[in-house]
Amino acid sequence: MLILFLIISICILCLIYLIILIYSRPLHGIPIADHYNPIFGHLLTFLKNFDHVHDARLQEALRQESLGHACFQELLPLLPPRVDLLTPELVEFVLRSEFNSFEKGSIFTEPFLEVFGQGILNVDGAQWKFHRRMAQHLVTRNGMNKAQEVFIEHANRFLKLLRNVKSADMQVLFHRYTMDCTCELVCGFDLDSLSTQSTVPFVDAFDNGIAISVRRFLMPTFLWKFKRWLNIGDEKLLKQYCLVINEFVMDIVKEHNVIGDDLLSRLLEEENMTKELLRDILVTMIAAGRDTVAVALTHLFHMLHKHPDVEQKLIDELHEKANNVISEEILSNLTYMDCVILEVCRLYPPLPLDFKVCARDIHLPGATNILLPKSTIVSYTPYHFHRLSSVWGLDAMDFIPERWLDADGKVKVESQFKFLSFNAGPRLCLGRAMALLEVKILAAILLNEFHFKLNDEKNFDTRFKFTTTCPFANGLNMIVMRREHASTNS
Repeated sequence: MLILFLIISICILCLIYLIILIYSRPLHGIPIADHYNPIFGHLLTFLKNFDHVHDARLQEALRQESLGHACFQELLPLLPPRVDLLTPELVEFVLRSEFNSFEKGSIFTEPFLEVFGQGILNVDGAQWKFHRRMAQHLVTRNGMNKAQEVFIEHANRFLKLLRNVKSADMQVLFHRYTMDCTCELVCGFDLDSLSTQSTVPFVDAFDNGIAISVRRFLMPTFLWKFKRWLNIGDEKLLKQYCLVINEFVMDIVKEHNVIGDDLLSRLLEEENMTKELLRDILVTMIAAGRDTVAVALTHLFHMLHKHPDVEQKLIDELHEKANNVISEEILSNLTYMDCVILEVCRLYPPLPLDFKVCARDIHLPGATNILLPKSTIVSYTPYHFHRLSSVWGLDAMDFIPERWLDADGKVKVESQFKFLSFNAGPRLCLGRAMALLEVKILAAILLNEFHFKLNDEKNFDTRFKFTTTCPFANGLNMIVMRREHASTNS
């Protein structure tokens, strides 16, 4: 009996190994990342570096760059090879020149299906075009004016909150601020999560639902689908979280009686709008508007703590151009503030990694004429792409806001295929200007009155959570100090 069991086990292992060899074999002509194992691919390296995966992949990208390679491949068991791009030319090829040859693919969309459904982040083709047309309502001139009013209103609420505390986890507060702003712009609903010390059920369900969806990427697809079928563990919790999310969103829809400037009002006028699609659009837009901006704010305030000279320049600019009073009129004149925010987004892009899937066999451009078979994963990784000296110069690793100033002292416009923080090509983020404005307004209002420093710099945890964005694993706890001669803005 024991011998039979051993024989069956060996056969199963051989079958798994054969599947891995066939399905996850390296592509010809593309450099392979270091520490490749014929059976496990780069899985062991990934698990070893899990707590700092972006920095570990950065080191590999720098190594490949030093060897003169334009891309390299990484392999994980039971997944197609993933090719990571290291030049603006290849990024442009994938994101614009051959846009229709690359898609989101089920490898990305399926793990997020319960949370995002058929939202803009989870679809291609005609569905994506429809969602993009709907989202354009937010970035019209009227939409931007409305957004500025909302940002200033909620920023002043943030200001009042900080006047009554000595320290705070700014990362948590930034996420609540952006959630409140986004809910008002998207749904016309004032969530006001910033004012409460307790947790908000929808926010908790939203965060946990996304976290579980992201963890699906750490296991073979068949495994998490099997757990979902059994309704156990994380998969059971995900269903519960989605019920909370769905109930919250549909309650907002039911109570939305007044047609206003928000996206929901526009969607309700659309013919053939189903409840399911309405829910997917709202949830996806809330996710897109909250997490990326909150992470940008988190890293902005962390970098200002690390670079007090930059913070002082910002304060000097506020004194000179704003006369210590933040208003709508002076925001466009804060040029150095724009440069600082863009530099933060360069080094700490809100979405540190993104990828597409080849919809057909296709050759990469260049002398090598490398073939990418259908279903190959193609990634572009702003976190290490923005640190490549071949793309951003020898000082690419350094925090230098002045790099964004041109010879006339105006903010420089870089190629979208060099600066990937807001995607590129037809999928260039519609909300780019709105997101930068939201960061700028809150930063200007808070820095005008307060100085922030880490509560425990010696033991600060610089690791990131494993999620779609790059928030700190254990928050950003900062001491809040009133500036001398600070003026009130509300």
